[in-house]
Amino acid sequence: MLLQNSVVGWYSMYSTSLSVVASNDLDENSEETLAALSGISKHVLNECRVIKDSVANIFMTLFNVDYTVNFFLALDSRFEQIGRIVKGLAATRTSNEEHLISTTYQLYVTFQELQELSRVAEKRFFGDQQLSLIHVWFKSYVVKWIDLAAMKCKKGITEAIKNDKQTMAVTEDVGYSSSLVDTMTLFHNMVVFWKNLKWPDPEEAYSCSSALTISIADAALHYVVEVYKKADQCFSTDGKFIATVQLCTILNNMQTIRDKLSPPELLSDEIGDTKPVGIIDELGLQEFFDWLEQEKGIGLKLKEFVNRTMHNTADDISNKMSTGIFHLEKQYIPAVQKFIEEILLKHGGALSVENLQYLEEYFNTNLTVLSKNLLYPTFKLVLRKVWEATLRIFMEIGDTHLTKPSQWQACRNIALSLKEYFRADGEGLVGDDLDSPAFKAFLFDVDRRSQPTNILVLKCCSDLAAQQTMAVDLPTKQQQFGELSLTIGYLKTSSVIEVKVLEARNIPVNKTCYMPYVELQMLPGILFHDNPNELYTTKKYKQQTQNPQFRETFQIPSHSSLMQLEGTILSLVASNYDATGKDHFLGLCVVPCNIIPHCIDASELGRSSMMLNIPLFHITTSGVFLELVTRHQRSDEVASQLYTTFIKKLKANL
Repeated sequence: MLLQNSVVGWYSMYSTSLSVVASNDLDENSEETLAALSGISKHVLNECRVIKDSVANIFMTLFNVDYTVNFFLALDSRFEQIGRIVKGLAATRTSNEEHLISTTYQLYVTFQELQELSRVAEKRFFGDQQLSLIHVWFKSYVVKWIDLAAMKCKKGITEAIKNDKQTMAVTEDVGYSSSLVDTMTLFHNMVVFWKNLKWPDPEEAYSCSSALTISIADAALHYVVEVYKKADQCFSTDGKFIATVQLCTILNNMQTIRDKLSPPELLSDEIGDTKPVGIIDELGLQEFFDWLEQEKGIGLKLKEFVNRTMHNTADDISNKMSTGIFHLEKQYIPAVQKFIEEILLKHGGALSVENLQYLEEYFNTNLTVLSKNLLYPTFKLVLRKVWEATLRIFMEIGDTHLTKPSQWQACRNIALSLKEYFRADGEGLVGDDLDSPAFKAFLFDVDRRSQPTNILVLKCCSDLAAQQTMAVDLPTKQQQFGELSLTIGYLKTSSVIEVKVLEARNIPVNKTCYMPYVELQMLPGILFHDNPNELYTTKKYKQQTQNPQFRETFQIPSHSSLMQLEGTILSLVASNYDATGKDHFLGLCVVPCNIIPHCIDASELGRSSMMLNIPLFHITTSGVFLELVTRHQRSDEVASQLYTTFIKKLKANL
């Protein structure tokens, strides 16, 4: 009886307080009205908890009376009055709008718990209860709540970055900063806000979740942009290439935020066995999507929107990280280049395997900073960039300091040894990260530069033969430089190649065309010791036509041992000697020596000679070709011989 009287007394007090609230002038005293209503409602909630946990059990045990049901039925008429007050407050204006919005949200959370208690207590009548309508009371506040939550989150992020400090709170070995921890807390607050919202109308909930998703993505990008502004302050100023621990921390922060936003299926496997819980999972959106799909058929559409928004933001963050790594790379390249040049100066300009220990010590000192302070996926990305930059550095150093094939061979050996260093027994780069296109291009380039010049000349000739094959395979309409007709055969008894240049067809003619002619030459000249520089030229006479006639026969000495050697070719260069006294390159064709038919004597030559109609082509400069030009410029005798007798004629075409 005493307990019942106390409850009746409390109820009377609540009714009186509620009446006072209702009588306030909402236009002038909305904040006081809201504060009074909030205080009374929290008091009601506390009393309801006591009733649910203690009083109801006592009444049921002693009197077999469901006290809770009667309690909520008695309060229902008062809740109707509360609803009118809440809806009325939405139309008011106050000098402290943020406080009003925040207080209404706390009031909503309070009534939502009351609603849950009421639903449990009175399932039979709950649908008819005023408390079931709270989402109608607060409908006009939801957008304001989301905007306020987003504003507080961004404001908190800005303050967190301003007061950023180093911390090792996340793991023992990897550094984050306090701003990341604070930002994660702010994101958690957004998650709590969403879970407390529990908006019952599917279509309105769809809009709420879309707005919340955009707010979270916007806040994450805001964090990354603001924290990145500190990156330029985080490079070493003592001449070392590696960034400081502070830059590693910034990259870690950005990666963690990116992983937080990434949809679960898009998280990298490199993160480890235990993937971080993403914001989508924390929000519990999958169940929400399922509910929307079941209620209105819009769950999959929302899921696609949320995943796309988070994914795009994660991509934006990745791009920002790439910019940071690019800046690190910009610091790295000149520093390492300077270090290698210092090694060269100390060792008389020689880059040898003996120098490798200095390089490895240098890398070990600097890369340790990265390996100890970067999260693994970011460390692997940075390591890959460092590896590729190292290869570029070697090429730049080589172009400046290495003049001999043997030096390039040493450079190649050092790079292969460094490759094993970057592999780090499986702890560093593996697979395509090591054997990347950049590394393959490096090896291809270095292999070319480390070859003796005579081998390069043979490769150049083989390359010309390959380009001739491509020209032959082109459709006739695309053979734009015309063709050359000739017969050719090799006479064993006299060791000569007999070539009859018959005519050219469809040579491009312009107003400067005057005297077309053809020059024949055996390549590479270094193999034809008897006549390494000898040229055979058709007669020059005026033929202003697209189909000039030559009808000239040449016998070119060649040993039979050279005829089957791959890379030996007969080149035929068509040119035009114009009225001004200048030569103009028209086109080139080549005949590989190993396809020329052999004849025993002159009587057989007429029957066995091969008739050829070969398309003329313009040479496509390859790396081998350019390397030979470079060696000619460095006074390499063999390269200069090829340049002066052959390449120089094509120079206008290169």
